[in-house]
Amino acid sequence: MGDDSKFVLLSTRHATDSRKTSTNKSKFEITPGPNITFAKKVSWITPVQICVPNIFPNIKSGTKVLTSFTDDPDAPTEGPTAVPSGFYNEETLLTALAVVPNITYGTDGNGRLTITTSVVGGISHYMTLETAYQLGFPSNPSAPFSIVTDASGTRWAATRIADNTTVVTWPGIWNLGGEKMVCLSSTKLSHSGIFHGKDGLQYDVAFTVPLHDTSYGNTACYQPGDDKLASIYLPSEIQFDRIQFDLLDSEMNPLELPFNYHIDMFCKIKHEEHT
Repeated sequence: MGDDSKFVLLSTRHATDSRKTSTNKSKFEITPGPNITFAKKVSWITPVQICVPNIFPNIKSGTKVLTSFTDDPDAPTEGPTAVPSGFYNEETLLTALAVVPNITYGTDGNGRLTITTSVVGGISHYMTLETAYQLGFPSNPSAPFSIVTDASGTRWAATRIADNTTVVTWPGIWNLGGEKMVCLSSTKLSHSGIFHGKDGLQYDVAFTVPLHDTSYGNTACYQPGDDKLASIYLPSEIQFDRIQFDLLDSEMNPLELPFNYHIDMFCKIKHEEHT
């Protein structure tokens, strides 16, 4: 049985990817240089070190807020007001939310969001449900909280504020920690590699990189502690000439990688004759 192990550096710096030609910044394609002739057939790939910049927002695009006198998200009094995607702390997020008409946001001093209104007769406040959960909206709501769906199918976290003297506090603690892990998915390297607990479906995740110890703006460089566990066996030898990756979060949602940031993957590849 032949055995040939080599090391190769794959980087999005050398990618020919759709990020440059479309709005999709989560996909990229890496083509090893023409001189890497030993990579024509690969049976094993083992990550030695993967470096990923932690530049992902903790408030994602699509976050919106609206208010309604009629308790109907399809008939808003004001809004919807979009909250720009970005990485926020409590202070900067409160500043971003300050543009919402008739509403004042604050904290209770214990990491919980408070909401008041200037409207004497009260108002209903709606926030995109996913972001609301992140900011402490209850998962099993009861009055003055509820979950409603508008005519377009958007789900909203609804909070009824009775009058201008009422302070409503969302019961959960804010979660502005950001991404804890990123996944690199590749059909070529890991076809249906994992089952995901959210839906029981299989996903083509080849590598995962933890970010929990890496603050926003810094780079996580992950070295697997167990080569056997990290190695990927390819039951059919592949041509290592064009590798496509998708960058995903832990829920298998796309993560955008800006053009001026890069992922570097230092890997060992091995050719072993299949019998």
